Amino acid sequence: MALVNIIALLCLLSPLAYAAVPTFSQPQVQGQIDDNDLYDASGLAASRKFPGILYAHNDHGDRPRIFAINESNAHVVAHLTISPAHHADWEDMAVGPCAKDDTNTCIYISDDGEYHNQDARTIYRVAEPDIMQSQTLAPESTLVFNWTEHGSKTLMVDTDANVYISARA
Repeated sequence: MALVNIIALLCLLSPLAYAAVPTFSQPQVQGQIDDNDLYDASGLAASRKFPGILYAHNDHGDRPRIFAINESNAHVVAHLTISPAHHADWEDMAVGPCAKDDTNTCIYISDDGEYHNQDARTIYRVAEPDIMQSQTLAPESTLVFNWTEHGSKTLMVDTDANVYISARA
């Protein structure tokens, strides 16, 4: 019986191995960011709560804030200040569940402090706001972590709210 299940599983999976390579349409400019305060965008993540909204932040040298951008015209619709928080070198962000089996979504922000040669290495988890307007959001949690690699450039969150970071070589 186990052999039959394994063969059936292999038959089901075999088309995946030969799936067509996805194609992409030609890029289209949706607009120019209309906010000069977003001068060094480093992270970009799509809201799960507000369709058509992208979150972005500056790399370093800014206040702890996120810009909410309308994806159809690149208009900045809100500034989300994160407080209390520190912005040494925000590198990336992601949007995902706040916890395993949670339907609420959070914005995760990674600060590796590398630009200022600081040991910032912090991940902020902030609930997506209930209303899309400029406001101050408090982190639900702050994780300070040890990291022996040189910088952490990518932040990812899976469907179980596990957080992954990667280093550059």
